[in-house]
Amino acid sequence: MKGKKGLDVNELLQKVSTLSPDATFEFQAPSVYGQEFEFYKTFANTLKAQGEAKSPIEALKEERYVPSNVYPVPAAKTYPAYVAIEEKDGKRTAIGYIRINTFSPEGDESVVLKEFKETLKFFRDFGLQGVNKVVIDLINNGGGSLRLGLKMSALLSSKNIEMPGLQYMLNDSWMDQYQKSSNVHMNDAARVVAQRAYEEMLDMFQNGDRLSNNYSAHTLYPFSIQANKDMVAFDKAFDFEIAVVTNEMCASMCDIFSSILKENKMATFIGEQTMGAGGNVVNHFLAPNSGMKVSLTESLVVSSFGEYLENNGVKPDIEMEVNKYQKTKYQEVIKKGFSILK
Repeated sequence: MKGKKGLDVNELLQKVSTLSPDATFEFQAPSVYGQEFEFYKTFANTLKAQGEAKSPIEALKEERYVPSNVYPVPAAKTYPAYVAIEEKDGKRTAIGYIRINTFSPEGDESVVLKEFKETLKFFRDFGLQGVNKVVIDLINNGGGSLRLGLKMSALLSSKNIEMPGLQYMLNDSWMDQYQKSSNVHMNDAARVVAQRAYEEMLDMFQNGDRLSNNYSAHTLYPFSIQANKDMVAFDKAFDFEIAVVTNEMCASMCDIFSSILKENKMATFIGEQTMGAGGNVVNHFLAPNSGMKVSLTESLVVSSFGEYLENNGVKPDIEMEVNKYQKTKYQEVIKKGFSILK
């Protein structure tokens, strides 16, 4: 197979991808440096990189225990997922698994959410009855995007679920954000919500308050946190029974995600208490010569019971010393998650 003028590298890669897995071909390197040689070099390097790239499940196996008999979820690129099958004493069980290692993944938010929805649909459609028992792995998840995490939690249910409240430090950061939303948001109703919140915050600030009232997360992201209407099977809600494995390094959005599942009675928690660092942290840089900086928590997350998540975290239902099992890729903890769902 020789490189030809006018043939694009991506076009050639597309042709190669249609070959059967056991197909062989020869690509001859031009003997003369020039346009055809550069084409060959680009094609060869790209093909090599694609061949060396690990699948999400292969990458997962490097850091986590994975059972021997699993069906990987094809759509799960950002967050590796599979269905584990076990047959014992004539009984067959199928349990799903998703690893959420961060809420600030690479890639566009809409793509990540689409993948997550496709993963949940894969569970729903698996086999004759679907897989409604799922282990969610949050071990060492340091948090990330508040908006992404809230949307992902909502997608785990076909019904609207309770979202936490937020109290904001009354400063330019938050007030400017609400003022901007009141002017530029594409949704008229959302602009009204943002304008009302901004005016209330401004009144509180002028009265000497430094911490706002408790606002629902829906106020920050109006009309964008939606239940998952795909989670319906045979005209009935397809509700998940979830086991969350986590540890003390679950912080920020991971804390919030955990608290949402806990407060809505959607999951059993296994492992250690989460960090209790739910508010957003803003870095204020000072002293350019020394590089010293001050980090401040500028919002507080409030549960539906009126309790602060900050410094409290989410307590496990079943306690385990998670870090004790790091060398076994957390096999014992993950297996515990599977066992309570059987």
